[in-house]
Amino acid sequence: MNPSVVGRWERTPVVMPILDQLDIIDEPSDDPPGLSQITPSDLEPTIEEYRIGAGDVVSISVFELLAAGQDFGATRRVDSLGNVRVPIVGTVHVEGITELELEQKVARIIERKGLLKDPTVTVIVQQRTQDTYSVMGEPRTSGTLIGTFSILHADFRLLDALALARGADGRIKKMYVIRGIRSKKSARPSDGTPSDDPENGAMVDPGTLLEDALDAAPGEAQPGPPRSESTSPLESMGQSMVGGESQGEWVHVDGKWMRVESTVTGHGQEGIDAADGSPVLTQRVIEIPYDKLKDGDMQYNIVIRPGDIIRVPSPVIGNVFVTGAVNRPGTFGLPGERDLTLQRLIAAAGGLNQLAWPERVDLTRMVGDNQQATVRLNIRAIFEGTQPDFYLKPNDLINVGQSFVATSLAVARNGFRMTYGFGFILDRNFGQDVFRGLSAKLR
Repeated sequence: MNPSVVGRWERTPVVMPILDQLDIIDEPSDDPPGLSQITPSDLEPTIEEYRIGAGDVVSISVFELLAAGQDFGATRRVDSLGNVRVPIVGTVHVEGITELELEQKVARIIERKGLLKDPTVTVIVQQRTQDTYSVMGEPRTSGTLIGTFSILHADFRLLDALALARGADGRIKKMYVIRGIRSKKSARPSDGTPSDDPENGAMVDPGTLLEDALDAAPGEAQPGPPRSESTSPLESMGQSMVGGESQGEWVHVDGKWMRVESTVTGHGQEGIDAADGSPVLTQRVIEIPYDKLKDGDMQYNIVIRPGDIIRVPSPVIGNVFVTGAVNRPGTFGLPGERDLTLQRLIAAAGGLNQLAWPERVDLTRMVGDNQQATVRLNIRAIFEGTQPDFYLKPNDLINVGQSFVATSLAVARNGFRMTYGFGFILDRNFGQDVFRGLSAKLR
């Protein structure tokens, strides 16, 4: 006769999922756009030569350029356009090429100007700014250092990156790695890789094509892909930058595979529309289950690549509110993300009181900056294991309702009394004899 008593109490075990979202509310997804899972290529280190980019400090020396037996050198920082200005040699575009390619390029310029025949050029990148990654977070709550850090070696992984940033809070369930996507055939993309030659697939530096096209003598054969007579050197360079149709890459997003492509305009990289008119992606957001990674599951320890951004979310901190027919209504702290369920919250509130009706429970949840939704829940079904429980979110309000039937049953229960024990009855007809005998003995 007490409907507030809920539970299963069956010998047969039952397994039910715990929901992250309630479809009946149509909650907006918390996942960032472009979210994808880890692929096998994310776990494979890529070993390649370093390519110079803006902000790097480059040292260029030429043997016997001015005096016999002496080196002539200059140390310069690469400007935002990817150029360095070297005395005598002039302005050299260095972005997107390796040290060896820059040595060959400077040697060609010196030979073209007639300064030295078969020069010996040495290039050393004194300060590298391209092999870096960034960490985003809230240091006051997560304890993680935010900023930009250097990638120390080719097999530099996520745990190594977090160790340099002083780790992450153990209550964090997942984090994200934001990674830019570049086309396989793009000219001087944001990471500085040179374009592909559409004829033979060789790497071609667009700056070299333009320089050779402008500085070479008339009638001299030009390097790079052939062009028609009506095509100018700049237009020819633009054709080599496009490099034909890109094969692109495929990523798994929202349960389906999408083709990822990109195009380059000027010095930057921006997305273009696909053939069907839908926008393509220029970045991936890799979801990392940090709770599994920190426990030693190395299948989530991906390789950190130059330009990656690690976003460490702050632990979920907030309150949930319980009111209505519970024994201890009030405010309860949310211990973390995916830690507190409705069933456990009712237990923390002392359970349902005698006037509660488990089938009348309202959940009010924020679904936007200035919107909230209220839905009816059945706590009895959740406790009996016939409906799944769900995780609570900050600012959730649980209101346990009552019913006329529950009130009537409570009144009926309180109207019945039951006593038990042992006793005896003394008849009044024998009272005088008993008490007279006791009085005589006392005298």
